[in-house]
Amino acid sequence: MKAKFSYDEAIKKALTMKPILKPACKRIEIAGSLRREKQEVGDIELVAIPKLEIIEKEIRSTGLNKYFAKKRTESYRTRTQINCLEEKIEQLTASGTIKEFIKNGEKFKSFIAFGMQVDLFITTKNQWGVIFMIRTGSKDYSHQFMIELNRGKKYKIQKGHLWALDSQQRPKKIIPTRSEFQLYSIVGLPYKVPKDRVKEVK
Repeated sequence: MKAKFSYDEAIKKALTMKPILKPACKRIEIAGSLRREKQEVGDIELVAIPKLEIIEKEIRSTGLNKYFAKKRTESYRTRTQINCLEEKIEQLTASGTIKEFIKNGEKFKSFIAFGMQVDLFITTKNQWGVIFMIRTGSKDYSHQFMIELNRGKKYKIQKGHLWALDSQQRPKKIIPTRSEFQLYSIVGLPYKVPKDRVKEVK
């Protein structure tokens, strides 16, 4: 059974973890029960957009010139994309800051750090509004949000994206949601501050 922590204890741990990961992220925020200011929480939930960097390397190779039987050196450059957040997680694991992994996937990581479970949800800038809303919760509120979308028959959330529906209610086009405010504005539902997201959407 997952241990419970007071809000004060958990937010202190979250505010220790977040700055450690922040240099490796384009954006990272606290979500879940902590964002809703619950007085007792079981884990730290973070939503992050990884920072991606292009690394250039010069490769040199030496071989024989087939005409003159002399050694010659050729060089060429390679470009590699680095996920800075993945690298940071590896460093924290090697240093012992991350004690153990519960799950270590591409889009979701769960691990123990600073004596508490940390759930890290990895997303993109065009999915941010959807993922941040869902991962803030509560579970009942997020479920009710989906029900209200289905009633409107104009939009649908699928695989972390907001989709516009065609006349047959089939997904037609992905709509970027780069903030929660943008998400609420597009679908026409009233924005609620996180601590009030219990169940009712309207």
